[in-house]
Amino acid sequence: MAREKIQPVSLYIGGVEHAVLHLLYARFIYRFLCSELNAPFSEPFERLICQGLVEGETYKHNGRYLHPEERATLPEQEIEVTWEKMSKSKHNGVDPMSLVQTYGADTVRLCVLFKAPPEVPLRWSDRDIKGPHRWLLRLLSLANRICALTPDEQNPGSDESLRDELQKAELKYHGVMSMEEHKPNVAIAALMQLTNAIEKHHTAKNAREALEKLSVLLSPLAPHTSAELVEILSN
Repeated sequence: MAREKIQPVSLYIGGVEHAVLHLLYARFIYRFLCSELNAPFSEPFERLICQGLVEGETYKHNGRYLHPEERATLPEQEIEVTWEKMSKSKHNGVDPMSLVQTYGADTVRLCVLFKAPPEVPLRWSDRDIKGPHRWLLRLLSLANRICALTPDEQNPGSDESLRDELQKAELKYHGVMSMEEHKPNVAIAALMQLTNAIEKHHTAKNAREALEKLSVLLSPLAPHTSAELVEILSN
């Protein structure tokens, strides 16, 4: 291995429970290689993000974890409710495939990303999935409405306002989606605000262009919906 090929990884993302040993092994091997080849870098990773744990609502009775069906057989005041790491033994896990079949993979992904920054523990609740689902449906409906507009229905008077909103959203998005920030929840919020602006000015002549740019920004977060938006807007 040539000396000039020894380069650190820009970003390491790992689970908080596994990252310690992963980093220990990686640093040991990397430092050994660096010492043998006299490489200029001392650490294998430039930046580290430890993902927070996904926690589920957990029910206990007399110190014993309860199955969901057992809760109905006990008085509510005797059940202890806590938030703990999802685990089969605690009966607090969620089957992601059932959610994907109901709401789609994009919605489930957005729900996880929007709930909290990657390094913060996430308290999962099925109730939170409805907001991202409604937003994606709004985007598809908005695309169809804009495509159905006739030239006579378009209003160039709001072009500048929508252009300003688009520029503001793009600056926010690219700032928080960088490897230095890595805050997809803030990026999603910026795209939601941009959606509101496009809906408000949907008769603007540049509304289709704004929604096309939004669909591109959406692609790393909800790729299937992004592709469907592009198909609608391109007829």
